[in-house]
Amino acid sequence: MPFFLRYEYPILNYHRVGVQEGDPTMRVSQESFDRQMSLLASQGRAISLEGLISLLASKPPSLPKKVAVTFDDGYEDNYTHAFSILKTYRIPVTIFLVTGWIGKKEFLSWEAIQEMSKEGISFGSHTKNHPYLPSVESRQVLEEEIKGSKELLENRLGKEVPLFSYPFGGFTEEAKQMVQEAGYQAAVTSNRGEKGRERDLFALSRIKMTDASTPSLIFHIKTSGYYEQFKKKKKAC
Repeated sequence: MPFFLRYEYPILNYHRVGVQEGDPTMRVSQESFDRQMSLLASQGRAISLEGLISLLASKPPSLPKKVAVTFDDGYEDNYTHAFSILKTYRIPVTIFLVTGWIGKKEFLSWEAIQEMSKEGISFGSHTKNHPYLPSVESRQVLEEEIKGSKELLENRLGKEVPLFSYPFGGFTEEAKQMVQEAGYQAAVTSNRGEKGRERDLFALSRIKMTDASTPSLIFHIKTSGYYEQFKKKKKAC
């Protein structure tokens, strides 16, 4: 039976760039990342996550086919291997930081974060300790992970931190409500959403990007705006 696909703004989800160690599903080579950002730049489709959220929130939703780029965790290679590429192609990006990991081995230092922030890189919260939020039983701990991380980042950066990323993509209605009460404007997950352009601004889905996403055809499919719906339709067949 034929079906119709509806455009969904792609939000790309990266973790590590230019490293060999660690989970291969969480890394992309520097060469691959350069190619991917070059393609986005040539298409003129890159937009900040905050800008994309404004498109989603417009009534009725605006239709320019833009793409947002995000990173999770705040690895040091985001600075040493990705930052120069982002500057070269003028790609806006949001990096979601685990505040308890800042300054630790393999993670961004406050000095690097400050430099990147001055160069226009946006930072959001990815909690203080990266817990799977549905497993957090204490409301006080949950609030510290969500609200406390926001306050720390805002104090150190001297600017508002309006965006949040759920660790492992997991959240409950209580956690989502607390994210809103903490003053965030939107939140992203790693799970596929189901609501198209009317989807919840506090449960925005993203598309994982790795070296496997580098070939032009695959990159165009993942950034087409129809990728997630095609996967859902295909899965249902």
